[in-house]
Amino acid sequence: MLDRFASSVVRVTGGTEARFLQAYPTIGVVQATQACPNNVHQVYYEVKILAVGESGIISVGLASTDYPLNRNIGWEKTSYGYHSDDGHSFVSTGYGTPYGPTFTTGDVIGAGIDLGRRKAFFTKNGVRLKTAARNVSAFVVPSVGLRSKGAAVQFNFSGPFCYNAEASSDEEGLEARYWRAHIDRQNARLTHGLKDQVTKLKQQLAQIAPDGAGLDQMSLEELRQVLRTT
Repeated sequence: MLDRFASSVVRVTGGTEARFLQAYPTIGVVQATQACPNNVHQVYYEVKILAVGESGIISVGLASTDYPLNRNIGWEKTSYGYHSDDGHSFVSTGYGTPYGPTFTTGDVIGAGIDLGRRKAFFTKNGVRLKTAARNVSAFVVPSVGLRSKGAAVQFNFSGPFCYNAEASSDEEGLEARYWRAHIDRQNARLTHGLKDQVTKLKQQLAQIAPDGAGLDQMSLEELRQVLRTT
Protein backbone atom coordinates (compact mmCIF):
# COMPACT_ATOMS: atom_id res chain seq x y z
CA MET A 1 0.00 0.00 0.00
CA LEU A 2 1.26 3.48 -0.87
CA ASP A 3 1.54 5.23 2.48
CA ARG A 4 4.35 7.77 2.10
CA PHE A 5 4.27 10.39 -0.64
CA ALA A 6 4.57 14.07 -1.48
CA SER A 7 0.91 14.85 -0.87
CA SER A 8 1.18 18.43 -2.18
CA VAL A 9 2.08 17.23 -5.69
CA VAL A 10 0.93 13.58 -5.83
CA ARG A 11 -2.56 12.13 -5.53
CA VAL A 12 -2.88 8.48 -4.44
CA THR A 13 -6.06 6.48 -5.03
CA GLY A 14 -6.95 2.94 -4.09
CA GLY A 15 -3.67 2.45 -2.29
CA THR A 16 -1.89 1.45 -5.50
CA GLU A 17 -2.33 4.25 -8.06
CA ALA A 18 -0.41 7.53 -8.04
CA ARG A 19 -0.88 10.58 -10.27
CA PHE A 20 1.38 13.65 -10.52
CA LEU A 21 -0.37 17.00 -10.10
CA GLN A 22 2.45 19.42 -10.94
CA ALA A 23 4.86 19.87 -13.84
CA TYR A 24 8.57 19.66 -14.57
CA PRO A 25 10.94 20.43 -12.82
CA THR A 26 9.00 19.61 -9.64
CA ILE A 27 9.45 16.03 -8.38
CA GLY A 28 7.04 13.99 -6.31
CA VAL A 29 8.01 10.66 -4.74
CA VAL A 30 5.61 7.93 -3.66
CA GLN A 31 6.57 4.92 -1.53
CA ALA A 32 5.19 1.76 0.05
CA THR A 33 6.98 1.62 3.40
CA GLN A 34 6.26 -2.06 3.95
CA ALA A 35 8.73 -4.25 2.04
CA CYS A 36 7.21 -6.62 -0.50
CA PRO A 37 6.47 -10.06 1.02
CA ASN A 38 7.47 -12.05 -2.07
CA ASN A 39 9.65 -14.94 -0.87
CA VAL A 40 12.73 -15.70 1.20
CA HIS A 41 15.31 -14.86 -1.45
CA GLN A 42 13.87 -12.00 -3.50
CA VAL A 43 11.99 -8.72 -3.04
CA TYR A 44 10.14 -7.60 -6.16
CA TYR A 45 7.30 -5.38 -7.37
CA GLU A 46 6.07 -3.93 -10.65
CA VAL A 47 4.67 -0.62 -11.85
CA LYS A 48 2.47 -0.12 -14.89
CA ILE A 49 3.00 3.23 -16.58
CA LEU A 50 -0.56 4.48 -17.05
CA ALA A 51 0.67 7.78 -18.51
CA VAL A 52 4.23 9.01 -18.94
CA GLY A 53 3.10 12.65 -18.96
CA GLU A 54 4.32 15.74 -20.80
CA SER A 55 8.06 15.60 -20.05
CA GLY A 56 8.21 11.79 -19.90
CA ILE A 57 10.32 11.56 -16.74
CA ILE A 58 9.54 8.78 -14.25
CA SER A 59 12.02 7.01 -11.98
CA VAL A 60 11.21 3.51 -10.72
CA GLY A 61 13.19 1.71 -8.06
CA LEU A 62 13.85 1.07 -4.40
CA ALA A 63 14.88 3.51 -1.68
CA SER A 64 15.16 3.93 2.07
CA THR A 65 12.02 4.77 4.06
CA ASP A 66 13.33 8.26 4.87
CA TYR A 67 14.10 9.09 1.24
CA PRO A 68 13.53 12.77 0.26
CA LEU A 69 10.14 13.15 -1.36
CA ASN A 70 11.42 15.69 -3.89
CA ARG A 71 14.30 13.74 -5.45
CA ASN A 72 14.28 11.22 -8.30
CA ILE A 73 14.88 7.63 -7.22
CA GLY A 74 18.58 6.77 -7.35
CA TRP A 75 19.86 10.30 -6.82
CA GLU A 76 20.33 10.04 -3.06
CA LYS A 77 22.02 7.61 -0.65
CA THR A 78 20.54 4.10 -0.34
CA SER A 79 18.46 4.24 -3.50
CA TYR A 80 18.46 2.44 -6.84
CA GLY A 81 16.52 3.86 -9.77
CA TYR A 82 15.75 3.20 -13.45
CA HIS A 83 14.71 6.31 -15.39
CA SER A 84 12.22 6.44 -18.24
CA ASP A 85 13.59 9.33 -20.29
CA ASP A 86 17.15 8.05 -20.90
CA GLY A 87 17.11 4.39 -19.76
CA HIS A 88 19.90 5.09 -17.28
CA SER A 89 20.28 3.51 -13.86
CA PHE A 90 21.14 5.66 -10.86
CA VAL A 91 22.75 4.16 -7.76
CA SER A 92 22.88 6.57 -4.83
CA THR A 93 24.16 9.37 -7.06
CA GLY A 94 22.90 12.01 -9.47
CA TYR A 95 25.12 10.62 -12.23
CA GLY A 96 23.43 7.95 -14.34
CA THR A 97 24.87 4.97 -16.16
CA PRO A 98 23.55 3.64 -19.50
CA TYR A 99 21.49 0.64 -18.48
CA GLY A 100 18.44 -0.35 -20.51
CA PRO A 101 15.79 0.86 -22.95
CA THR A 102 13.66 3.88 -22.25
CA PHE A 103 10.06 3.25 -21.18
CA THR A 104 6.74 5.01 -21.69
CA THR A 105 2.97 4.72 -21.40
CA GLY A 106 1.77 1.10 -21.35
CA ASP A 107 5.09 -0.41 -20.25
CA VAL A 108 5.42 -2.48 -17.07
CA ILE A 109 8.61 -1.89 -15.12
CA GLY A 110 9.75 -4.13 -12.28
CA ALA A 111 12.33 -3.53 -9.55
CA GLY A 112 13.81 -6.16 -7.30
CA ILE A 113 16.66 -7.35 -5.11
CA ASP A 114 18.19 -10.82 -4.94
CA LEU A 115 18.68 -10.91 -1.18
CA GLY A 116 21.19 -13.77 -1.25
CA ARG A 117 23.48 -12.06 -3.74
CA ARG A 118 22.55 -8.50 -2.71
CA LYS A 119 22.00 -7.47 -6.34
CA ALA A 120 19.43 -4.94 -7.56
CA PHE A 121 17.80 -5.47 -10.95
CA PHE A 122 14.99 -4.16 -13.13
CA THR A 123 12.63 -5.68 -15.68
CA LYS A 124 10.73 -4.24 -18.62
CA ASN A 125 7.54 -5.94 -19.80
CA GLY A 126 8.56 -9.22 -18.18
CA VAL A 127 12.15 -9.28 -19.46
CA ARG A 128 14.89 -9.09 -16.87
CA LEU A 129 17.61 -6.54 -17.57
CA LYS A 130 21.20 -6.78 -16.36
CA THR A 131 22.23 -6.27 -12.75
CA ALA A 132 21.93 -2.58 -11.83
CA ALA A 133 23.82 -2.57 -8.53
CA ARG A 134 25.73 -4.90 -6.22
CA ASN A 135 26.15 -5.06 -2.44
CA VAL A 136 22.82 -3.29 -2.06
CA SER A 137 20.93 -2.65 1.16
CA ALA A 138 18.01 -4.94 1.97
CA PHE A 139 16.34 -2.12 3.91
CA VAL A 140 14.69 -0.41 0.96
CA VAL A 141 11.08 -0.22 -0.21
CA PRO A 142 9.19 0.26 -3.51
CA SER A 143 9.63 3.87 -4.62
CA VAL A 144 8.70 5.89 -7.70
CA GLY A 145 9.58 9.48 -8.58
CA LEU A 146 7.20 11.46 -10.82
CA ARG A 147 8.52 14.51 -12.70
CA SER A 148 6.11 14.87 -15.57
CA LYS A 149 2.74 16.66 -15.68
CA GLY A 150 -0.06 14.12 -16.05
CA ALA A 151 2.17 11.14 -15.20
CA ALA A 152 0.37 8.23 -13.56
CA VAL A 153 1.45 4.77 -12.40
CA GLN A 154 -0.15 1.72 -10.84
CA PHE A 155 1.76 -0.48 -8.39
CA ASN A 156 1.57 -4.27 -8.18
CA PHE A 157 3.04 -5.69 -4.98
CA SER A 158 1.67 -9.23 -4.87
CA GLY A 159 1.36 -10.44 -8.48
CA PRO A 160 0.74 -12.02 -10.80
CA PHE A 161 3.74 -10.31 -12.37
CA CYS A 162 4.83 -9.92 -15.98
CA TYR A 163 8.24 -11.23 -14.91
CA ASN A 164 8.45 -14.87 -13.82
CA ALA A 165 11.87 -15.58 -12.32
CA GLU A 166 11.30 -19.32 -12.04
CA ALA A 167 10.38 -19.59 -15.72
CA SER A 168 13.39 -17.59 -16.85
CA SER A 169 16.20 -19.38 -18.68
CA ASP A 170 18.92 -17.04 -17.43
CA GLU A 171 21.20 -17.64 -14.45
CA GLU A 172 18.87 -15.89 -12.03
CA GLY A 173 15.94 -17.98 -13.22
CA LEU A 174 17.89 -21.16 -12.61
CA GLU A 175 18.81 -19.93 -9.15
CA ALA A 176 15.19 -19.09 -8.38
CA ARG A 177 14.10 -22.60 -9.34
CA TYR A 178 16.89 -24.08 -7.20
CA TRP A 179 15.79 -22.13 -4.14
CA ARG A 180 12.12 -22.94 -4.69
CA ALA A 181 12.97 -26.65 -4.86
CA HIS A 182 15.14 -26.28 -1.76
CA ILE A 183 12.31 -24.61 0.18
CA ASP A 184 9.86 -27.31 -0.93
CA ARG A 185 12.26 -30.02 0.28
CA GLN A 186 12.71 -28.29 3.63
CA ASN A 187 8.95 -27.94 4.06
CA ALA A 188 8.47 -31.63 3.22
CA ARG A 189 11.07 -32.66 5.81
CA LEU A 190 9.46 -30.44 8.43
CA THR A 191 5.99 -31.82 7.73
CA HIS A 192 7.27 -35.40 7.85
CA GLY A 193 9.08 -34.72 11.13
CA LEU A 194 5.96 -33.27 12.74
CA LYS A 195 3.90 -36.26 11.66
CA ASP A 196 6.47 -38.59 13.26
CA GLN A 197 6.33 -36.61 16.51
CA VAL A 198 2.53 -36.73 16.60
CA THR A 199 2.55 -40.49 15.95
CA LYS A 200 5.04 -41.11 18.79
CA LEU A 201 3.06 -38.92 21.16
CA LYS A 202 -0.15 -40.82 20.40
CA GLN A 203 1.64 -44.12 21.02
CA GLN A 204 2.97 -42.89 24.38
CA LEU A 205 -0.45 -41.62 25.45
CA ALA A 206 -2.04 -44.91 24.44
CA GLN A 207 0.38 -46.77 26.74
CA ILE A 208 -0.38 -44.42 29.64
CA ALA A 209 -4.16 -44.52 29.28
CA PRO A 210 -5.44 -46.90 26.62
CA ASP A 211 -9.00 -45.65 27.01
CA GLY A 212 -7.98 -42.01 27.33
CA ALA A 213 -9.37 -41.84 30.86
CA GLY A 214 -8.22 -38.83 32.82
CA LEU A 215 -6.17 -37.27 30.03
CA ASP A 216 -8.71 -34.53 29.40
CA GLN A 217 -8.40 -33.43 33.04
CA MET A 218 -4.62 -33.08 32.96
CA SER A 219 -2.82 -29.83 32.27
CA LEU A 220 -0.25 -29.58 29.51
CA GLU A 221 2.56 -29.53 32.07
CA GLU A 222 1.13 -32.63 33.78
CA LEU A 223 1.06 -34.43 30.45
CA ARG A 224 4.65 -33.45 29.79
CA GLN A 225 5.67 -34.69 33.23
CA VAL A 226 3.93 -38.02 32.64
CA LEU A 227 5.67 -38.42 29.28
CA ARG A 228 9.06 -37.56 30.80
CA THR A 229 8.68 -40.29 33.41
CA THR A 230 7.52 -43.04 31.01
